Amino acid sequence: MPVPLTLLQRFAKHVLSDGLITPGMKLVIAVSGGADSIALLHLLQLLKPDMQLSLIAVHINHHLRGEESDADEQFVKILCNRLNINTVIKHLKFDKSSDLENQARIKRRDVLYKVLKSYKFDYIALAHQKNDQAETILMNLTRGAGITGMGGIKPCADSIIRPLLPFSREEIEAWLKENKFDWRHDKSNNELHYTRNRIRKELVPWMEKNLNQSITDRLLLQSRTFQLADDFFKHNTERQLKKLIKEEISEQIILDLAYLRQLTEIEQFYAMRAIYSSLSKTNHEFFMHSFDEIKRLFESDGSKQTRLAHSIWVIKQYDELIITTIDPQAVSTEIQDLILDEERTHFVFSNWRFTLKFLKIEPKNLTNTKLMHNALIDMNKVVLPLRLRSRKPGDRFMPSGMKSEKKLKEFFIDEKVPKLERDKVPILTDGEKIIWIVGYRQDARALCSEDTHRILHILVEPVTTGRKRAANRSFSNTGGKNDIYEL
Repeated sequence: MPVPLTLLQRFAKHVLSDGLITPGMKLVIAVSGGADSIALLHLLQLLKPDMQLSLIAVHINHHLRGEESDADEQFVKILCNRLNINTVIKHLKFDKSSDLENQARIKRRDVLYKVLKSYKFDYIALAHQKNDQAETILMNLTRGAGITGMGGIKPCADSIIRPLLPFSREEIEAWLKENKFDWRHDKSNNELHYTRNRIRKELVPWMEKNLNQSITDRLLLQSRTFQLADDFFKHNTERQLKKLIKEEISEQIILDLAYLRQLTEIEQFYAMRAIYSSLSKTNHEFFMHSFDEIKRLFESDGSKQTRLAHSIWVIKQYDELIITTIDPQAVSTEIQDLILDEERTHFVFSNWRFTLKFLKIEPKNLTNTKLMHNALIDMNKVVLPLRLRSRKPGDRFMPSGMKSEKKLKEFFIDEKVPKLERDKVPILTDGEKIIWIVGYRQDARALCSEDTHRILHILVEPVTTGRKRAANRSFSNTGGKNDIYEL
């Protein structure tokens, strides 16, 4: 009968077979002083000679438990000094008026990444274990975190490895006792006003007693299934985004609404979450209720808008869905009038770059598409000066192809010009009438004819001509920094 492997042997076999740690790797170890992080520190120290590992321990003093926090710091310092492991100690202060757990999680993560970067190490090693995984999955289930949340904590993601995930809290503490390794006890882990503590102390024991005594192992197996499903949908989303995104700038992404509606609901959810995460720089606070709010928006009639967490605006207008960090109500639409000067042939007005040329013969190579960005004006049919301005109440003009005037408001509605864009459309006028709705239609009364010999050719181009496709922005969301769990 084979001799059972020790925890150290199982640990070494696990990290090597799963490729979590390779010889010569440089690791930043987060060491709180608790049982799990102390076990990880000792295990890696024991593997260090054979695997030629470089190790740095990072301890973060949150100063939330007074003398106990300072005692934790001293314990980690003394232990690392005895093990001959370099130690980085960081002190954090918190605004106690807001969510302390969330603040601590974010600040801890920032500190660890800064150390990783400054020392040019390979990975951050965190001491999450099997029970943490089960508690995280149950906590995410209550929060409605979806497939990603049910996948729980990943063993490797975003420069972070978690080598202890297959091991339970009980066997880790038993190994520490067997080897006479001390650790610190955090009394706050017993305080039941923290959600995770209630799950650990009350919910999991109840489930083990009344539902399944192996619930922790079952949840660990289930997490793998959800992780595989989550990875599948994320990779599929990356392909869909290439077709879905019509235009993209740093603060705004415009989607093809018709294509979005063709996707399945789960594809829509993942696409919207990926875009939301890209603009907000976080996955937090985008759950199914956020998606339902967006879905009601793009399935409704007319132009509408809504605001999500982290000041992300979603605007539906005609055949487009706009996701932006720019508050549509805060954007100034006031445009100062500009009188055209014959000596000034290049200038910018609103969001357009203008180029003026005076011709004697009408060019014949302008297609219908090009005509949207070109105007050919018979200078004998206008009253100088020519002026650029924004729209005004009661504006009317005679669209080319028509013999009667039309209200500009009705024209914009017919052309499906979004409400938020109408005040930004430059209007070219002379001393009597509108000559051109820039980018849309000329007035019939200033068009060139066969007898025209004095022509003003105006070419316009959007100031932001460069379009970034989805492939140029990192939408891959494989976990790590934005996973929904706590340290």
